Amino acid sequence: MTPALEGDITVEARAIGTSPDDWAVDAEGDEVGWGPVLDTRLRLGGEVHGGKVRAHGQLDLLTGQLAGSTWALSPMDERGRDVRDAVSLAGIAPREALVGARLPWFDLEVGLTTAGWGLGMVANDGANDPLFGRSDFGDRAIRARLATAPFARGEERFPLFVLVAADRVVADDLASMWDGDVAWQGIAAALYREEDRGAGVYGVIRDQVSAEGDHTAAKVVDGYADWTLHPASLDLRLAFEAAALFGRTDAATNYVAPDGLTIRQQGLAVRTELGRDPWRLHL
Repeated sequence: MTPALEGDITVEARAIGTSPDDWAVDAEGDEVGWGPVLDTRLRLGGEVHGGKVRAHGQLDLLTGQLAGSTWALSPMDERGRDVRDAVSLAGIAPREALVGARLPWFDLEVGLTTAGWGLGMVANDGANDPLFGRSDFGDRAIRARLATAPFARGEERFPLFVLVAADRVVADDLASMWDGDVAWQGIAAALYREEDRGAGVYGVIRDQVSAEGDHTAAKVVDGYADWTLHPASLDLRLAFEAAALFGRTDAATNYVAPDGLTIRQQGLAVRTELGRDPWRLHL
């Protein structure tokens, strides 16, 4: 018998009004020329699944500035503050268009997808707004991914998942396919996840050539852990993410290293939450 198809549709609307003060950008006193603005975003999502096969899509519409003042400067900012771009092709941002299937030993997924890991320090899908501020864009890639739970026994699954993936980067903090950058990356990760705790290790090998011909080859190792405890009827969350980057790039040079620079960078992010619904303290 053919499995019945089931589906879900999600709609999320966001409108943010701001009234920033103008400010000088150089010694001559030239100003941004910015005033009150209204930014919008309409996020549409859908999923269809039947049996062991599924398809998922997500699309942002009206994303950008809908009304208000624009920058008097040239297009220097990725958000396009020099134009009202919400009602234009620039206001359309495909985020996900992928298909997946559960195979006997693996779960397979192929297509355009967002990328997120841990607290979002290295890979951030832009799906969650911070407590103060906003999230725009998000890392996106055309990905082929295989995942498995190696210690599964029938319906009993030890919650350790291992995956490998290959990406053609569409857009992130370092590259944009639309601007002519070409970036490929290979990913391997292991994730242990239960309801109140999780930990994982994430590794990336990346090769990138910018539209100007600059070459970057880098490796990333990232680990994170996340626990939620329940002392005295409270919820206490402790989470951290640490990452190290290694590699070489000729996108930046100097007199000492005219052929390029070595990349060595480390980072650490920590997040804590304490509270009881609906009140929470975040640090």
